Amino acid sequence: MGCAGAKMGEPVRPQGGDSRRCVATFAALFLAYLAFLAVMRRRIGPEPIGPAGLLTVSRAAGAAAILALAITGAPVRTRGQGRFVFALALLCSTATDWLDGPLARCHGPTLLGSVMDIEADSLLTLAMAAGAVRWGGLHSVALIPPVVRYSDLVRAVLRGAVFTPIGTRSSRATGWVQMLLFLLALYPGRSRRWRRSLRYAGVPVGLAQLATQLRDRWTRAAILRQ
Repeated sequence: MGCAGAKMGEPVRPQGGDSRRCVATFAALFLAYLAFLAVMRRRIGPEPIGPAGLLTVSRAAGAAAILALAITGAPVRTRGQGRFVFALALLCSTATDWLDGPLARCHGPTLLGSVMDIEADSLLTLAMAAGAVRWGGLHSVALIPPVVRYSDLVRAVLRGAVFTPIGTRSSRATGWVQMLLFLLALYPGRSRRWRRSLRYAGVPVGLAQLATQLRDRWTRAAILRQ
């Protein structure tokens, strides 16, 4: 898919510069993810990356692609472009996310696999939020919880720690609602009325997710102080 699109129904003209920016941004994001894995592997120790880990890496690659498109300002105006982004987001947020858990249990879960899964989920959430705001019309408030979540992971890496989040039932529930909202915003058949409704719905969902994240951060800090 090209990184820039024509108006709906018009032929897409190749934009070499836009495509190169997209590819370069994707490469930078994915290399950063691989560098993160290398750092975590040194801290955790030699643990195998089995089929579950490879599936997690594929989810991170898909997330990097969506985020690269959003960062470089791809309009995603044609139906084909919109369907591509939606299908990629749906695949990453469902099949790859649901299957890596059973695969990990089948081949033996590892700490490295858990950390890989957390980072891939954080990257995917940030990517889908960016896409939902840029193309789906969501209020920019929707970006705050994914940025906060990702900043927690980055801070743990900079401190030399291994990030182990505390996922309460309420934070998981608001997280599922948040991801569903992002998918609805990315759905290519949405109408203007749908976009307006989702824009307003995104504010309370984003604030609820942010509240649970801040509470979990406080809980995690209290545990570390003990």
